[in-house]
Amino acid sequence: MRVSDATSAEPTTTTVWSVVGDDDRGVVVVDLDADGRELSRSVVAPEEFPSHVRERERSAPTRWVWHDSSRRYPALLAAGVRVARCHDLRLVHRILLGLEGTDPTARQRDDVWAGEGVPAPDAGQALFDLVAPTGSTAAIEETLAEFARQRDALGRARAGLHLLVAAESAGALLAVEMHTAGLPWDARAHEEVLDAELGARPTEGRVRRGWRRWRVACGRNWMIPA
Repeated sequence: MRVSDATSAEPTTTTVWSVVGDDDRGVVVVDLDADGRELSRSVVAPEEFPSHVRERERSAPTRWVWHDSSRRYPALLAAGVRVARCHDLRLVHRILLGLEGTDPTARQRDDVWAGEGVPAPDAGQALFDLVAPTGSTAAIEETLAEFARQRDALGRARAGLHLLVAAESAGALLAVEMHTAGLPWDARAHEEVLDAELGARPTEGRVRRGWRRWRVACGRNWMIPA
């Protein structure tokens, strides 16, 4: 059963982010506008969450914000639901942790926000042979608080970091999809996927270095050597 808990802005305001977390009632989805204002809050039973996501992807696509794609996304794929975009808080936390001026309390939150996701396989190992990660997903209020901290940090960060964050999160989704499909370990296929997702390899200067960093980051999260 779905419960609508709150509406805090005009219904015509566009949802840009849908933050996913848990409480003792089930899976909580909080819709935010581009400025981070809460628009609505819904609670769905865990078994109904895939249907909720499927409906949203069809009618009003959003960017899903969750603790860890490797923990949240497999249940959706098992139900035949794919999402187009997400913001993976665990991966973005690890990026921001290395930046100067990052919130000094960030390291104190590493047990929740910088844990390991799906492990990389040995060469020749099929992704479906890996054991999916276990452990709880984050509570909704913790998730909202971490996302607010990350948005603030990204707002103060150097130009281009948003692209890296988007690439990391896209790579996390693809990693789970490949794990679920049992795709083999293939470096050439990996290069083709990266070219399709991130564009052709630049040839010069800072752009090339930045592009290489994105590929390394995505390669790690897609579990195929870059």
